[in-house]
Formats: sequence, C-alpha cells, structure tokens
Amino acid sequence: MPIPPPAPGLPLALLLAAASPPTLQTCPVPVAEAVETAEAGACMIKHCASPMPDLSVCRCIGGSPPQAPTAAYTVRRGTGERHWSVTLDDRIPDQMGAMDVALADLSGTGTPSLVIAELAAVSNGVGIHSWTLTILEAQPPFRTLATAETVEYGPGTLARRPDGETGCDLLIVTPEDVCRTGETAGVVLSGQWMRLRADGLRPLGSRPRPSNRYVDAADLSDDRGQPAVWFSAPGPGRICPAGSR
Repeated sequence: MPIPPPAPGLPLALLLAAASPPTLQTCPVPVAEAVETAEAGACMIKHCASPMPDLSVCRCIGGSPPQAPTAAYTVRRGTGERHWSVTLDDRIPDQMGAMDVALADLSGTGTPSLVIAELAAVSNGVGIHSWTLTILEAQPPFRTLATAETVEYGPGTLARRPDGETGCDLLIVTPEDVCRTGETAGVVLSGQWMRLRADGLRPLGSRPRPSNRYVDAADLSDDRGQPAVWFSAPGPGRICPAGSR
C-alpha cells in the first residue's frame, strides 16, 4: 500500500502506521463451529463439527446428580475413529456450548494438527471467557499432541507466521489485571506465541510478544474474542485506565 502524502497536522509516524498491514492476521485454515444436534439417550447436550467432509468431532455431555457430568468425545476420519471421555469436575455444562474445530499446521512442518477449542467457563463480573485447547494428530489414531488454556479465543488465536513460512503460530492469551471504575470495567490481556514441538507446545522466542491490551467489558459480550483486532492495535502496552481499582 503506498504511503499517502503528509497532511497538515498529521505526524509521519501515524501515516506509516496507517499504511502498514495489521501486525496480527488470522491464519487461513479450515475452522468449523460446532452445532448442537438432536440426541436421544445418555447425552444432555451434543455438539458436532466437521472442518472437512471426511472429518468430524462430536462431544456428548451426559451424567446426572449426584455423579459429576462427563464429556464423551468421538473423532472420525474415514474408517478411523477415537473415543475418550473426561469428568467435568470444574466445568459448568450449560456454559460449554461453544466449540470450534480447526485443521492447522502448528509445527511448521507442513503437517496439520486437529485443534479442538472449547469454552470452559465465563467469569463473573467482567465476563472473561476461558477456553481449553486440545491438539490431536489429524489422522488415526488421533494421538494427543498437547493441551493448553487461553482466554478470549477467536480470530487471531491461530495467526499467520510473520516470516511468510508455512504454518500458523498459536497465541495464548492470559488475563493480567481486572480493571473497575465507578461506571466501567475491563481487563488487561497479555499474549504469548507458541509453536508445537515434538514434546508439546513451547514458547516461541523468535516472535516478539504482542503488547498488552486493555479490553472493555462491553467488548467481551460474545463467546469468542477478537485477539487479531485487539493485539494489532498500535501503541505501547496498555494498563488499567486511571481511577481503576
């Protein structure tokens, strides 16, 4: 994009920032949002997603008091499949509607992994959305490669590599400080780039961490966040607004 000619009262640094592409761009990979399906039998809630025609991931939440609810998962691709289940001791089933399934090369080797992102909880007050990420092999036997936790998962969690090489970088977002004033509330978020290695997810030292960003609670109303937008904003790291407690 050509740099526009200087205009009266506009500093050159601002013009350069306007002419530059966003610093964080969503990785162009198949992502399927899970939909709730009708289910009889043991499932209270069932969601399924298919990022490709021959690949599906389903989650069945079942159980009844006094037993803790469980989530049973099924991954199928062609004739191969895997089943496993977990006890939802610290999760609220009614908050677990959102689930995305993506195919993304997180190692830079050209081999995509299956990324299952699940909404795990929503905090009281500001309403921070906590997500669990489960990364599997994309082919049978669908071995688990890594797990991680992040907040405000959404476009930009899987991001383009800045060097133009193949694959995506994973942005893990952490809430650093909750900010409240008399009339508003929000949260300061930090980000850490990760890459998939043979021994799991590891911090990516070659890509500088994005600057912290303050996000108003009004922008946290959706289950999915907007890390590509928030962490592409120019300027130094943000802190809580003056007068916060």
